[in-house]
Amino acid sequence: MNTNGSRERDAIVRAQKIARRVAMREDVAVRERIERFQPKPHYAKRELCIAKEAWQKVAAAGIKRRLVFAHPDLLKAMPEASLHYRGIALLSRKRVQEIAGSVDTWERSPEKARVSEEKALKVSRLYNAVISAILLDSADWTLDDGYRNILATVGITEDGAMRNIIGQEAEQAIKDRLIDWVRDQRLLIRATSEPPSKWALKGGVVMRFGSEPDISFERNAKLAVLIEIKGGKDPLAHSNASAP
Repeated sequence: MNTNGSRERDAIVRAQKIARRVAMREDVAVRERIERFQPKPHYAKRELCIAKEAWQKVAAAGIKRRLVFAHPDLLKAMPEASLHYRGIALLSRKRVQEIAGSVDTWERSPEKARVSEEKALKVSRLYNAVISAILLDSADWTLDDGYRNILATVGITEDGAMRNIIGQEAEQAIKDRLIDWVRDQRLLIRATSEPPSKWALKGGVVMRFGSEPDISFERNAKLAVLIEIKGGKDPLAHSNASAP
């Protein structure tokens, strides 16, 4: 097998997918909806974690505040606007989830999103705090810089989504092999949930499948082993995985 050829094909497929995603111009459509949003939100700078100097810089440049700083009322009415502010802030969806909560549904299926006041405020504060820091770190920040950040974030998000798919495939493959192994060894008593995610094994052992951790084993109701599965096509990752 030509490893270099396989890697080149993977690189091409990845590049094409990211290019197609950027070409969809979702960021432009969201920006236009933000510009048309009514009524105009009232910004309480301190409450929304907007630095005074950053606010003044935007005002001096004649830029509409709503195009730079997030507001909970806007996010509640238009959850997909998260893409715009998250992009300016150069935050991944995973990082936002870790700090303020998941915005996946907001951006992927906004028509299904139910955004609470509390969460909209928390996410707005995160975006504004990071955006303020970016503005204050630049002597000549412009809205075009913010748009470039959004495009970079769209590309990074798509790349991360593809990596997640590879990781999920690896995770399922390991779980399937583990189930086959315990069956071959006649250790399996029964599945205790539907769909199966909890398995009763001989010797008072319970095997659980989840996300964090991916796999765990309990003996007599006490946690004994945790397994975290990492899958990818990075050759360095493979070499690290085989290290003692």
